[in-house]
Amino acid sequence: MGSNSSKGQGQGEFKCPKRPKHLQKRVRDILKQQKQKEEWRMVPPGSPADTVTKQAGGYFVLPFSFDMSIETYGKWPLGGSFAPSKIELLREMVKEVELYHDWDHVYMRECVAKWEEIARKHKPPKVKRKPSSASNNGGKEKCDERLCSVVDIIAAHTAAENVPQLLAALQIQSTVEQKIMNTFPGDVRKQATALIHWWIGLQPHPSVEGLLSQLKCGGLNVDWLIQEKRESPPQLHEQAADIDAHTSAADVPQLSDGGLKEERRTEGGNNSHIIIYVTEKQVKNGESERAKDAKWFLREFSGHFTNMPDPFIKPRDFHTWLRIFCIPCNMTPANINMLLDLAYSYRWKKVSNNFDIPSADWSNIDSLTAWLDGSCFDSIKRTARENVDMSDIQCCYQKPKEPLADFLQRFQQVWDSSVGLGMDFYSGFAVSVLVYCIQSDVAKIFKEKMICWESSTLHHVKNVLLHMEHLGMFESNSRALQPWSRGSRYPRRDKRGDQCFYCGRFGHWTRECRARLRHYALTYEETY
Repeated sequence: MGSNSSKGQGQGEFKCPKRPKHLQKRVRDILKQQKQKEEWRMVPPGSPADTVTKQAGGYFVLPFSFDMSIETYGKWPLGGSFAPSKIELLREMVKEVELYHDWDHVYMRECVAKWEEIARKHKPPKVKRKPSSASNNGGKEKCDERLCSVVDIIAAHTAAENVPQLLAALQIQSTVEQKIMNTFPGDVRKQATALIHWWIGLQPHPSVEGLLSQLKCGGLNVDWLIQEKRESPPQLHEQAADIDAHTSAADVPQLSDGGLKEERRTEGGNNSHIIIYVTEKQVKNGESERAKDAKWFLREFSGHFTNMPDPFIKPRDFHTWLRIFCIPCNMTPANINMLLDLAYSYRWKKVSNNFDIPSADWSNIDSLTAWLDGSCFDSIKRTARENVDMSDIQCCYQKPKEPLADFLQRFQQVWDSSVGLGMDFYSGFAVSVLVYCIQSDVAKIFKEKMICWESSTLHHVKNVLLHMEHLGMFESNSRALQPWSRGSRYPRRDKRGDQCFYCGRFGHWTRECRARLRHYALTYEETY
Protein backbone atom coordinates (compact mmCIF):
# COMPACT_ATOMS: atom_id res chain seq x y z
CA MET A 1 0.00 0.00 0.00
CA GLY A 2 2.83 2.39 0.74
CA SER A 3 4.79 1.49 -2.36
CA ASN A 4 2.92 3.96 -4.55
CA SER A 5 3.53 6.99 -2.29
CA SER A 6 7.23 6.28 -1.66
CA LYS A 7 8.19 5.35 -5.17
CA GLY A 8 11.31 7.16 -6.39
CA GLN A 9 11.97 9.00 -3.12
CA GLY A 10 15.31 7.35 -2.65
CA GLN A 11 16.64 8.79 -5.90
CA GLY A 12 15.42 12.33 -5.04
CA GLU A 13 12.31 12.11 -7.14
CA PHE A 14 8.73 12.93 -6.22
CA LYS A 15 5.81 12.35 -8.48
CA CYS A 16 2.70 14.53 -7.89
CA PRO A 17 -0.71 13.14 -8.59
CA LYS A 18 -1.93 14.14 -12.03
CA ARG A 19 -4.76 16.66 -12.47
CA PRO A 20 -7.88 15.59 -14.25
CA LYS A 21 -7.78 16.11 -17.98
CA HIS A 22 -10.49 18.77 -18.03
CA LEU A 23 -8.56 20.84 -15.45
CA GLN A 24 -5.31 20.46 -17.36
CA LYS A 25 -6.98 21.75 -20.51
CA ARG A 26 -8.48 24.70 -18.60
CA VAL A 27 -5.09 25.67 -17.14
CA ARG A 28 -3.45 25.48 -20.57
CA ASP A 29 -6.15 27.73 -22.05
CA ILE A 30 -5.74 30.30 -19.26
CA LEU A 31 -1.95 30.38 -19.65
CA LYS A 32 -2.29 30.68 -23.42
CA GLN A 33 -4.76 33.58 -23.16
CA GLN A 34 -2.57 35.36 -20.63
CA LYS A 35 0.48 34.93 -22.86
CA GLN A 36 -1.39 36.30 -25.88
CA LYS A 37 -2.62 39.22 -23.83
CA GLU A 38 0.90 40.02 -22.64
CA GLU A 39 2.25 39.85 -26.20
CA TRP A 40 -0.56 42.05 -27.54
CA ARG A 41 -0.01 44.69 -24.88
CA MET A 42 3.53 45.48 -26.10
CA VAL A 43 4.75 47.54 -23.16
CA PRO A 44 7.83 49.50 -24.27
CA PRO A 45 10.94 48.47 -22.35
CA GLY A 46 12.21 51.13 -19.96
CA SER A 47 8.83 52.90 -19.85
CA PRO A 48 7.06 53.81 -16.59
CA ALA A 49 4.74 50.82 -17.06
CA ASP A 50 7.78 48.55 -17.34
CA THR A 51 9.20 50.09 -14.16
CA VAL A 52 5.95 49.51 -12.28
CA THR A 53 5.75 45.98 -13.67
CA LYS A 54 9.10 45.05 -12.19
CA GLN A 55 8.17 46.45 -8.77
CA ALA A 56 4.48 45.54 -8.49
CA GLY A 57 3.99 42.65 -10.87
CA GLY A 58 2.68 42.55 -14.41
CA TYR A 59 -0.73 41.06 -13.65
CA PHE A 60 -1.43 43.85 -11.15
CA VAL A 61 -0.40 46.88 -13.22
CA LEU A 62 -0.32 46.05 -16.92
CA PRO A 63 -4.07 45.54 -17.48
CA PHE A 64 -4.62 48.93 -15.88
CA SER A 65 -2.22 50.71 -18.22
CA PHE A 66 -3.68 48.85 -21.17
CA ASP A 67 -7.28 49.79 -20.32
CA MET A 68 -6.37 53.42 -19.78
CA SER A 69 -4.62 53.66 -23.12
CA ILE A 70 -7.77 52.57 -24.95
CA GLU A 71 -10.42 54.39 -22.91
CA THR A 72 -8.69 57.76 -23.02
CA TYR A 73 -7.98 57.67 -26.77
CA GLY A 74 -4.30 58.55 -26.53
CA LYS A 75 -4.40 60.85 -23.50
CA TRP A 76 -2.76 58.13 -21.42
CA PRO A 77 0.36 56.74 -23.17
CA LEU A 78 0.72 53.00 -23.69
CA GLY A 79 3.86 52.90 -21.61
CA GLY A 80 2.33 54.94 -18.81
CA SER A 81 3.65 58.16 -17.34
CA PHE A 82 4.89 59.58 -14.05
CA ALA A 83 4.03 63.19 -14.94
CA PRO A 84 1.80 65.00 -12.40
CA SER A 85 -0.73 65.87 -15.11
CA LYS A 86 -1.04 62.22 -16.11
CA ILE A 87 -1.38 61.14 -12.49
CA GLU A 88 -4.22 63.64 -12.16
CA LEU A 89 -5.77 62.11 -15.30
CA LEU A 90 -5.69 58.71 -13.58
CA ARG A 91 -7.63 60.04 -10.60
CA GLU A 92 -10.24 61.69 -12.81
CA MET A 93 -10.75 58.58 -14.94
CA VAL A 94 -11.21 56.34 -11.92
CA LYS A 95 -13.76 58.74 -10.40
CA GLU A 96 -15.92 58.68 -13.55
CA VAL A 97 -17.78 55.52 -12.61
CA GLU A 98 -20.76 56.09 -14.90
CA LEU A 99 -18.65 56.26 -18.06
CA TYR A 100 -16.88 52.92 -17.56
CA HIS A 101 -19.28 50.31 -16.24
CA ASP A 102 -17.07 47.37 -17.18
CA TRP A 103 -14.23 48.38 -14.83
CA ASP A 104 -13.48 46.84 -11.46
CA HIS A 105 -13.17 50.17 -9.66
CA VAL A 106 -11.80 48.70 -6.43
CA TYR A 107 -9.02 47.12 -8.45
CA MET A 108 -8.47 50.36 -10.36
CA ARG A 109 -8.15 52.41 -7.16
CA GLU A 110 -5.52 49.98 -5.91
CA CYS A 111 -3.67 50.42 -9.21
CA VAL A 112 -3.79 54.21 -8.90
CA ALA A 113 -2.49 54.11 -5.34
CA LYS A 114 0.36 51.77 -6.33
CA TRP A 115 1.19 53.83 -9.40
CA GLU A 116 1.31 57.07 -7.36
CA GLU A 117 3.49 55.45 -4.71
CA ILE A 118 6.05 54.32 -7.29
CA ALA A 119 5.82 57.66 -9.13
CA ARG A 120 6.75 59.57 -5.95
CA LYS A 121 9.81 57.39 -5.40
CA HIS A 122 10.85 57.39 -9.05
CA LYS A 123 13.63 59.80 -9.99
CA PRO A 124 14.11 60.22 -13.74
CA PRO A 125 17.70 60.10 -15.00
CA LYS A 126 19.28 63.48 -15.48
CA VAL A 127 20.04 64.25 -19.10
CA LYS A 128 22.44 67.04 -19.92
CA ARG A 129 20.92 69.15 -22.63
CA LYS A 130 22.92 71.53 -24.70
CA PRO A 131 21.46 75.02 -24.57
CA SER A 132 20.04 75.90 -27.94
CA SER A 133 20.72 79.20 -29.58
CA ALA A 134 17.00 79.93 -29.79
CA SER A 135 16.57 79.57 -26.04
CA ASN A 136 19.55 81.79 -25.32
CA ASN A 137 18.73 84.51 -27.73
CA GLY A 138 14.94 84.33 -27.28
CA GLY A 139 13.38 86.06 -30.27
CA LYS A 140 16.44 88.09 -31.26
CA GLU A 141 17.08 85.86 -34.26
CA LYS A 142 13.69 86.83 -35.69
CA CYS A 143 14.16 90.54 -34.98
CA ASP A 144 15.17 92.85 -37.76
CA GLU A 145 16.87 96.16 -37.11
CA ARG A 146 13.62 98.14 -36.97
CA LEU A 147 11.92 95.72 -34.57
CA CYS A 148 14.95 95.62 -32.27
CA SER A 149 15.06 99.40 -32.12
CA VAL A 150 11.36 99.53 -31.19
CA VAL A 151 11.96 96.93 -28.47
CA ASP A 152 14.82 98.99 -27.06
CA ILE A 153 12.67 102.14 -27.03
CA ILE A 154 9.79 100.39 -25.26
CA ALA A 155 12.15 98.84 -22.70
CA ALA A 156 13.77 102.23 -22.04
CA HIS A 157 10.36 103.82 -21.31
CA THR A 158 9.10 100.94 -19.14
CA ALA A 159 8.87 101.72 -15.43
CA ALA A 160 8.86 99.22 -12.58
CA GLU A 161 5.13 99.65 -11.97
CA ASN A 162 4.42 98.88 -15.66
CA VAL A 163 6.09 95.44 -15.61
CA PRO A 164 2.96 93.57 -14.35
CA GLN A 165 0.88 95.20 -17.10
CA LEU A 166 3.52 94.21 -19.66
CA LEU A 167 3.41 90.61 -18.39
CA ALA A 168 -0.36 90.53 -18.77
CA ALA A 169 -0.27 92.08 -22.24
CA LEU A 170 2.29 89.58 -23.56
CA GLN A 171 0.73 86.63 -21.67
CA ILE A 172 4.05 85.55 -20.17
CA GLN A 173 4.12 82.18 -18.43
CA SER A 174 4.86 82.17 -14.72
CA THR A 175 7.95 79.97 -15.12
CA VAL A 176 9.40 82.21 -17.82
CA GLU A 177 8.59 85.29 -15.75
CA GLN A 178 10.35 83.87 -12.68
CA LYS A 179 13.39 82.89 -14.73
CA ILE A 180 13.74 86.32 -16.33
CA MET A 181 13.21 88.15 -13.04
CA ASN A 182 15.89 86.04 -11.37
CA THR A 183 18.29 86.55 -14.28
CA PHE A 184 17.98 90.36 -14.23
CA PRO A 185 17.07 91.34 -10.66
CA GLY A 186 16.40 95.05 -10.28
CA ASP A 187 17.12 95.93 -13.93
CA VAL A 188 13.73 96.87 -15.37
CA ARG A 189 15.06 97.65 -18.84
CA LYS A 190 16.69 94.25 -19.29
CA GLN A 191 13.63 92.53 -17.87
CA ALA A 192 11.33 94.29 -20.34
CA THR A 193 13.70 93.53 -23.23
CA ALA A 194 13.87 89.83 -22.34
CA LEU A 195 10.09 89.56 -21.94
CA ILE A 196 9.39 91.18 -25.32
CA HIS A 197 12.03 89.07 -27.10
CA TRP A 198 10.55 85.92 -25.54
CA TRP A 199 7.14 86.88 -26.98
CA ILE A 200 8.72 87.60 -30.38
CA GLY A 201 10.35 84.16 -30.38
CA LEU A 202 6.91 82.52 -30.20
CA GLN A 203 5.52 84.42 -33.20
CA PRO A 204 5.80 82.85 -36.67
CA HIS A 205 6.11 86.23 -38.39
CA PRO A 206 6.89 88.96 -35.85
CA SER A 207 6.48 92.59 -36.82
CA VAL A 208 6.38 96.02 -35.24
CA GLU A 209 2.66 96.36 -35.96
CA GLY A 210 1.91 93.02 -34.31
CA LEU A 211 3.91 93.96 -31.21
CA LEU A 212 2.20 97.34 -30.87
CA SER A 213 -1.27 95.84 -31.33
CA GLN A 214 -0.51 93.19 -28.69
CA LEU A 215 0.59 95.86 -26.22
CA LYS A 216 -2.48 97.98 -26.99
CA CYS A 217 -4.78 95.02 -26.34
CA GLY A 218 -3.15 94.68 -22.92
CA GLY A 219 -3.89 98.32 -22.06
CA LEU A 220 -0.41 99.78 -22.64
CA ASN A 221 -0.26 103.16 -24.36
CA VAL A 222 2.26 103.03 -27.21
CA ASP A 223 0.81 105.72 -29.47
CA TRP A 224 3.73 108.01 -28.67
CA LEU A 225 6.02 105.68 -30.68
CA ILE A 226 4.43 106.61 -33.99
CA GLN A 227 4.30 110.35 -33.33
CA GLU A 228 6.86 112.93 -34.28
CA LYS A 229 10.11 113.43 -32.43
CA ARG A 230 8.61 116.17 -30.36
CA GLU A 231 7.33 113.48 -28.01
CA SER A 232 10.90 112.76 -26.87
CA PRO A 233 13.00 115.75 -25.79
CA PRO A 234 15.92 116.59 -28.11
CA GLN A 235 19.33 115.55 -26.88
CA LEU A 236 21.96 118.05 -25.80
CA HIS A 237 24.73 118.61 -28.32
CA GLU A 238 28.01 117.26 -27.00
CA GLN A 239 30.42 119.45 -28.93
CA ALA A 240 29.95 122.79 -30.62
CA ALA A 241 32.31 121.68 -33.39
CA ASP A 242 29.58 119.40 -34.81
CA ILE A 243 27.78 122.42 -36.25
CA ASP A 244 27.95 122.50 -40.01
CA ALA A 245 30.94 124.49 -41.18
CA HIS A 246 28.94 125.94 -44.07
CA THR A 247 26.51 127.61 -41.70
CA SER A 248 27.38 131.23 -41.28
CA ALA A 249 27.28 133.14 -38.02
CA ALA A 250 24.37 135.23 -39.30
CA ASP A 251 22.24 132.09 -39.77
CA VAL A 252 22.73 131.05 -36.14
CA PRO A 253 20.46 133.00 -33.75
CA GLN A 254 21.97 134.94 -30.87
CA LEU A 255 21.39 132.99 -27.66
CA SER A 256 20.90 134.92 -24.45
CA ASP A 257 20.79 131.83 -22.21
CA GLY A 258 23.97 130.40 -23.62
CA GLY A 259 22.48 126.93 -24.13
CA LEU A 260 22.24 125.27 -27.53
CA LYS A 261 20.34 122.20 -28.70
CA GLU A 262 20.07 120.53 -32.08
CA GLU A 263 17.19 118.64 -33.67
CA ARG A 264 17.43 116.91 -37.05
CA ARG A 265 14.35 116.27 -39.19
CA THR A 266 14.05 114.57 -42.55
CA GLU A 267 11.60 115.86 -45.11
CA GLY A 268 9.07 113.54 -46.69
CA GLY A 269 10.59 112.89 -50.13
CA ASN A 270 14.10 114.24 -49.73
CA ASN A 271 17.12 112.83 -47.99
CA SER A 272 18.37 116.23 -46.92
CA HIS A 273 18.42 117.02 -43.22
CA ILE A 274 17.24 120.30 -41.72
CA ILE A 275 19.14 121.39 -38.63
CA ILE A 276 17.08 123.46 -36.19
CA TYR A 277 18.77 125.23 -33.28
CA VAL A 278 16.66 125.96 -30.21
CA THR A 279 17.45 127.54 -26.90
CA GLU A 280 17.05 126.07 -23.44
CA LYS A 281 14.09 128.35 -22.85
CA GLN A 282 12.35 127.05 -25.96
CA VAL A 283 12.94 123.47 -24.85
CA LYS A 284 11.39 124.20 -21.45
CA ASN A 285 8.37 125.73 -23.15
CA GLY A 286 8.03 122.61 -25.27
CA GLU A 287 8.19 120.41 -22.19
CA SER A 288 5.45 122.43 -20.51
CA GLU A 289 3.29 121.99 -23.60
CA ARG A 290 3.91 118.26 -23.58
CA ALA A 291 2.77 118.12 -19.96
CA LYS A 292 -0.66 119.24 -21.12
CA ASP A 293 -0.93 116.55 -23.74
CA ALA A 294 -3.50 113.88 -22.85
CA LYS A 295 -1.49 110.90 -24.05
CA TRP A 296 1.61 112.06 -22.22
CA PHE A 297 -0.50 112.48 -19.08
CA LEU A 298 -1.89 108.96 -19.37
CA ARG A 299 1.57 107.53 -19.94
CA GLU A 300 3.01 109.27 -16.90
CA PHE A 301 0.10 108.48 -14.56
CA SER A 302 -0.70 104.96 -15.73
CA GLY A 303 0.23 103.67 -12.27
CA HIS A 304 -2.80 105.45 -10.79
CA PHE A 305 -5.14 103.05 -12.58
CA THR A 306 -4.57 100.57 -9.76
CA ASN A 307 -6.33 102.96 -7.34
CA MET A 308 -9.40 103.28 -9.55
CA PRO A 309 -12.67 102.85 -7.55
CA ASP A 310 -15.03 100.05 -8.50
CA PRO A 311 -17.74 101.62 -10.71
CA PHE A 312 -20.32 99.05 -9.56
CA ILE A 313 -19.76 99.40 -5.80
CA LYS A 314 -18.66 103.05 -5.55
CA PRO A 315 -20.18 104.91 -8.53
CA ARG A 316 -19.86 108.36 -6.94
CA ASP A 317 -16.16 107.87 -6.16
CA PHE A 318 -15.61 106.52 -9.67
CA HIS A 319 -17.28 109.61 -11.18
CA THR A 320 -15.03 111.88 -9.10
CA TRP A 321 -11.95 109.91 -10.21
CA LEU A 322 -13.09 110.14 -13.85
CA ARG A 323 -13.46 113.94 -13.64
CA ILE A 324 -9.97 114.27 -12.14
CA PHE A 325 -8.51 112.35 -15.07
CA CYS A 326 -10.54 113.72 -17.97
CA ILE A 327 -10.84 117.46 -17.29
CA PRO A 328 -7.11 118.34 -16.84
CA CYS A 329 -6.23 116.28 -19.93
CA ASN A 330 -9.15 117.54 -22.04
CA MET A 331 -9.54 113.95 -23.21
CA THR A 332 -11.22 113.13 -26.49
CA PRO A 333 -14.31 110.87 -26.67
CA ALA A 334 -12.13 108.06 -28.06
CA ASN A 335 -9.80 108.23 -25.05
CA ILE A 336 -12.76 108.32 -22.66
CA ASN A 337 -14.17 105.24 -24.36
CA MET A 338 -10.83 103.46 -23.85
CA LEU A 339 -10.74 104.58 -20.20
CA LEU A 340 -14.24 103.26 -19.53
CA ASP A 341 -13.31 100.00 -21.25
CA LEU A 342 -10.41 99.58 -18.83
CA ALA A 343 -12.62 100.48 -15.86
CA TYR A 344 -15.51 98.11 -16.59
CA SER A 345 -13.19 95.34 -17.87
CA TYR A 346 -15.06 92.35 -19.34
CA ARG A 347 -18.48 93.88 -18.54
CA TRP A 348 -17.96 96.85 -20.87
CA LYS A 349 -19.63 95.15 -23.83
CA LYS A 350 -22.70 94.58 -21.68
CA VAL A 351 -22.96 98.06 -20.18
CA SER A 352 -21.63 100.15 -23.09
CA ASN A 353 -25.17 100.80 -24.34
CA ASN A 354 -25.88 102.84 -21.20
CA PHE A 355 -23.24 105.44 -22.14
CA ASP A 356 -23.94 108.05 -24.80
CA ILE A 357 -20.39 109.01 -25.83
CA PRO A 358 -20.25 111.62 -28.63
CA SER A 359 -18.52 110.68 -31.86
CA ALA A 360 -17.07 114.17 -32.50
CA ASP A 361 -14.52 116.00 -30.36
CA TRP A 362 -15.54 118.49 -27.71
CA SER A 363 -15.95 122.08 -28.82
CA ASN A 364 -14.44 123.34 -25.55
CA ILE A 365 -13.67 122.24 -22.01
CA ASP A 366 -17.12 123.31 -20.82
CA SER A 367 -18.84 120.79 -23.07
CA LEU A 368 -16.66 117.99 -21.63
CA THR A 369 -17.48 119.08 -18.07
CA ALA A 370 -21.19 119.29 -18.86
CA TRP A 371 -21.16 115.78 -20.33
CA LEU A 372 -19.28 114.34 -17.33
CA ASP A 373 -21.63 115.92 -14.78
CA GLY A 374 -24.78 115.20 -16.75
CA SER A 375 -25.13 112.26 -19.09
CA CYS A 376 -22.04 110.40 -17.89
CA PHE A 377 -22.97 110.59 -14.19
CA ASP A 378 -26.50 109.37 -14.91
CA SER A 379 -25.12 106.48 -16.97
CA ILE A 380 -22.72 105.47 -14.18
CA LYS A 381 -25.53 105.44 -11.61
CA ARG A 382 -27.89 103.57 -13.93
CA THR A 383 -25.23 100.95 -14.68
CA ALA A 384 -24.50 100.44 -10.99
CA ARG A 385 -28.22 100.17 -10.22
CA GLU A 386 -28.83 97.58 -12.95
CA ASN A 387 -25.85 95.39 -11.99
CA VAL A 388 -26.16 95.60 -8.21
CA ASP A 389 -25.55 92.44 -6.15
CA MET A 390 -28.01 92.15 -3.25
CA SER A 391 -26.87 88.73 -2.01
CA ASP A 392 -24.64 90.11 0.76
CA ILE A 393 -27.19 92.55 2.14
CA GLN A 394 -29.97 89.94 2.11
CA CYS A 395 -27.82 87.63 4.25
CA CYS A 396 -27.05 90.31 6.88
CA TYR A 397 -29.27 88.98 9.68
CA GLN A 398 -29.54 90.28 13.21
CA LYS A 399 -27.69 88.08 15.66
CA PRO A 400 -29.43 86.78 18.78
CA LYS A 401 -29.37 89.34 21.61
CA GLU A 402 -27.68 91.89 19.31
CA PRO A 403 -28.79 95.47 20.05
CA LEU A 404 -30.69 97.14 17.25
CA ALA A 405 -28.29 100.09 17.25
CA ASP A 406 -25.34 97.79 16.52
CA PHE A 407 -27.29 95.85 13.91
CA LEU A 408 -28.41 98.99 12.07
CA GLN A 409 -24.81 100.22 11.95
CA ARG A 410 -23.61 96.87 10.60
CA PHE A 411 -26.47 96.82 8.09
CA GLN A 412 -25.42 100.26 6.82
CA GLN A 413 -21.78 99.15 6.45
CA VAL A 414 -22.70 96.02 4.49
CA TRP A 415 -24.99 98.10 2.26
CA ASP A 416 -22.26 100.63 1.48
CA SER A 417 -19.65 97.94 0.74
CA SER A 418 -21.82 95.74 -1.49
CA VAL A 419 -24.49 97.96 -3.07
CA GLY A 420 -22.69 101.28 -3.37
CA LEU A 421 -25.70 103.46 -4.17
CA GLY A 422 -27.42 105.17 -1.28
CA MET A 423 -30.51 103.72 0.32
CA ASP A 424 -32.57 106.59 -1.07
CA PHE A 425 -32.43 104.86 -4.48
CA TYR A 426 -33.97 101.70 -2.98
CA SER A 427 -36.11 103.14 -0.17
CA GLY A 428 -38.96 100.61 -0.31
CA PHE A 429 -36.65 97.69 -1.00
CA ALA A 430 -34.29 98.72 1.80
CA VAL A 431 -37.16 98.86 4.33
CA SER A 432 -38.36 95.39 3.29
CA VAL A 433 -34.87 93.90 3.56
CA LEU A 434 -34.29 95.56 6.94
CA VAL A 435 -37.52 94.19 8.43
CA TYR A 436 -36.73 90.79 6.92
CA CYS A 437 -33.22 90.69 8.45
CA ILE A 438 -34.17 91.56 12.04
CA GLN A 439 -35.21 88.86 14.53
CA SER A 440 -38.62 87.30 13.88
CA ASP A 441 -40.07 88.24 17.29
CA VAL A 442 -38.81 91.82 16.91
CA ALA A 443 -40.29 92.06 13.40
CA LYS A 444 -43.64 90.74 14.66
CA ILE A 445 -43.87 93.34 17.44
CA PHE A 446 -42.76 96.09 15.06
CA LYS A 447 -45.40 95.20 12.45
CA GLU A 448 -48.14 95.21 15.11
CA LYS A 449 -46.98 98.59 16.38
CA MET A 450 -46.46 100.23 12.98
CA ILE A 451 -49.09 99.02 10.56
CA CYS A 452 -48.08 101.24 7.62
CA TRP A 453 -44.37 100.38 7.76
CA GLU A 454 -44.17 99.38 4.07
CA SER A 455 -44.95 102.92 2.91
CA SER A 456 -42.64 104.60 5.44
CA THR A 457 -39.16 105.88 4.74
CA LEU A 458 -36.08 104.07 5.94
CA HIS A 459 -35.12 106.91 8.27
CA HIS A 460 -38.52 106.81 9.96
CA VAL A 461 -38.41 103.02 10.35
CA LYS A 462 -34.97 103.19 11.98
CA ASN A 463 -36.15 105.82 14.46
CA VAL A 464 -39.22 103.79 15.39
CA LEU A 465 -37.16 100.64 15.95
CA LEU A 466 -34.65 102.45 18.15
CA HIS A 467 -37.45 104.13 20.13
CA MET A 468 -39.22 100.82 20.71
CA GLU A 469 -35.98 99.24 21.86
CA HIS A 470 -35.40 102.15 24.22
CA LEU A 471 -38.85 101.60 25.75
CA GLY A 472 -38.05 97.92 26.24
CA MET A 473 -40.88 96.70 24.05
CA PHE A 474 -38.75 93.92 22.55
CA GLU A 475 -37.92 92.31 25.91
CA SER A 476 -39.39 88.90 26.68
CA ASN A 477 -42.32 88.50 29.06
CA SER A 478 -40.22 86.51 31.51
CA ARG A 479 -38.05 89.54 32.22
CA ALA A 480 -40.97 91.82 33.16
CA LEU A 481 -43.38 91.24 36.06
CA GLN A 482 -47.10 91.51 35.70
CA PRO A 483 -48.70 94.75 36.99
CA TRP A 484 -50.75 92.64 39.47
CA SER A 485 -48.94 90.18 41.72
CA ARG A 486 -50.55 86.99 42.90
CA GLY A 487 -52.11 87.05 46.35
CA SER A 488 -52.44 90.82 46.42
CA ARG A 489 -55.26 93.04 45.28
CA TYR A 490 -53.06 96.13 45.01
CA PRO A 491 -50.92 96.76 41.96
CA ARG A 492 -47.20 97.14 42.36
CA ARG A 493 -44.40 98.71 40.37
CA ASP A 494 -42.72 96.68 37.65
CA LYS A 495 -39.03 96.02 37.10
CA ARG A 496 -38.58 98.79 34.57
CA GLY A 497 -38.20 101.48 37.23
CA ASP A 498 -41.59 103.18 36.94
CA GLN A 499 -41.23 103.79 33.20
CA CYS A 500 -44.31 104.89 31.31
CA PHE A 501 -45.14 102.85 28.22
CA TYR A 502 -46.79 105.84 26.53
CA CYS A 503 -44.23 108.65 26.79
CA GLY A 504 -41.18 106.66 27.94
CA ARG A 505 -40.52 108.78 31.02
CA PHE A 506 -39.94 107.51 34.54
CA GLY A 507 -41.92 108.21 37.73
CA HIS A 508 -45.46 107.34 36.70
CA TRP A 509 -47.52 104.67 35.05
CA THR A 510 -49.28 104.77 31.72
CA ARG A 511 -52.72 105.31 33.32
CA GLU A 512 -51.26 108.32 35.18
CA CYS A 513 -49.52 109.81 32.11
CA ARG A 514 -50.53 113.43 31.62
CA ALA A 515 -49.51 113.40 27.98
CA ARG A 516 -51.91 110.54 27.36
CA LEU A 517 -54.75 112.26 29.20
CA ARG A 518 -54.06 115.52 27.39
CA HIS A 519 -54.15 113.71 24.04
CA TYR A 520 -57.48 112.11 24.88
CA ALA A 521 -58.89 115.47 26.00
CA LEU A 522 -57.91 117.15 22.74
CA THR A 523 -59.36 114.30 20.74
CA TYR A 524 -62.64 114.53 22.68
CA GLU A 525 -62.94 118.28 22.03
CA GLU A 526 -62.33 117.85 18.30
CA THR A 527 -64.92 115.11 18.11
CA TYR A 528 -67.69 117.11 19.79
